[in-house]
Amino acid sequence: MNLIPKKLNPRRTKSTSKTQNPQNIHKSNRRHAGENHRQLHVEEVRGQLGGGVELLPPHQGGK
Repeated sequence: MNLIPKKLNPRRTKSTSKTQNPQNIHKSNRRHAGENHRQLHVEEVRGQLGGGVELLPPHQGGK
């Protein structure tokens, strides 16, 4: 019982300290990619429907 928490403690600290930066970078990249993809999709839908449908704005969809 003592070995499990002891092993989890250092691992948690290391993982958090080491993955905090890469996770943030990954999140930012993922957000950008999602926004671009959503924008393209919205543009395609607008072209198909006619151009003037603002029921699903990119901001609300992304967030």
